[in-house]
Amino acid sequence: MLDRDNPAPGETPASPENLGETAARLDLNSGLVGITYGQIKDRLQQAVDLLLDGQRMLRSLSNSGTAETIPQLSATQFASFNADAPPAVATPIASPESGASAEVSPSLLRIYTLGRLQICRGDREITTWRSNRARGIFKLLLAHWGRPVPREVITDALWPDSSVDSASVSLRVATHELRQTLNALGDDSFGARCILVKDGKYHLNTDLPVWLDVEQFENHWRKGQSLEKTGRPLLAIAQYQQAELLYQGDFLEMDPYDDAALIRREGLIDIYLFILGKVAEYYYYAADYESCTEFSCRILVKDKCREDAYQRLIACCLKLGQRSRGLRWYQICQETLQRELDCQVSPQTQALYHALTARHPSSNA
Repeated sequence: MLDRDNPAPGETPASPENLGETAARLDLNSGLVGITYGQIKDRLQQAVDLLLDGQRMLRSLSNSGTAETIPQLSATQFASFNADAPPAVATPIASPESGASAEVSPSLLRIYTLGRLQICRGDREITTWRSNRARGIFKLLLAHWGRPVPREVITDALWPDSSVDSASVSLRVATHELRQTLNALGDDSFGARCILVKDGKYHLNTDLPVWLDVEQFENHWRKGQSLEKTGRPLLAIAQYQQAELLYQGDFLEMDPYDDAALIRREGLIDIYLFILGKVAEYYYYAADYESCTEFSCRILVKDKCREDAYQRLIACCLKLGQRSRGLRWYQICQETLQRELDCQVSPQTQALYHALTARHPSSNA
């Protein structure tokens, strides 16, 4: 078994820091043709990742209680395994709710859409809007981020009962109000540079330096998927954790105004649930059952019919010896699936129930 802290006599401990040195020696001395330094370093990294994962799985499966203790790794430690990995704290700034601060460019426009809408630039923040119509246009453009929005789409969403001429006038007025609102973040022309209109189509100027939380969220999710596919699960989990930290609420929550925002919101919820499942699963196999319980509960807050989350909760209760809590989670699962979906629990969930009641035959399903 790999032991970074207690290598054999004369052996150099395996560590991220000496992977490059080891790869260089192999590259120079092995005589292998067609294998580059980078490929060898990547293979060594994958081997370390797999061995560390194997240690955690062995520990969780061991009944003796004497398995080697492996320290939990923070997101920062995950990221440090690879010199090319992104920093563990979401960049360029931390989420506003976290209370953390970071150096940012004063010209960077920062837009938060996951949860409460916030628009900031430097030390300035929009706290008041010229009108609800201006705010509605801005949110609609965010829902169509990166794509021009035809005039008719905006007027149909915000003034569905108005005539074409009346809606067009309202749109011009609201656009002016929106630009005036955004001027508070810069000079008197900043709003006009942010909101562009061409050929009857409206869009946010993506050529400006902009940081958008939902874009960062999806980037971390995609990087995590890519790392998983290339056999680097620890680095993948680090990316998923960074994405989860950015998710402070649903996309433009409590503002249903057009189908594009609704579809966007639901798609992001699906990604968020996927990420929570991956992190919960990792903590289970790392034998951190309390953290697994926490993330499984977060899944149920968003989707109370996720049977896999109930299964993890019951399994954690089994590991922790919390039989009564396991039975309660089984009961909630059973009642919820029956009430919401008119179906019974799966054989896998029933098997967990039988494991809970194996020493207590008087219990009834």
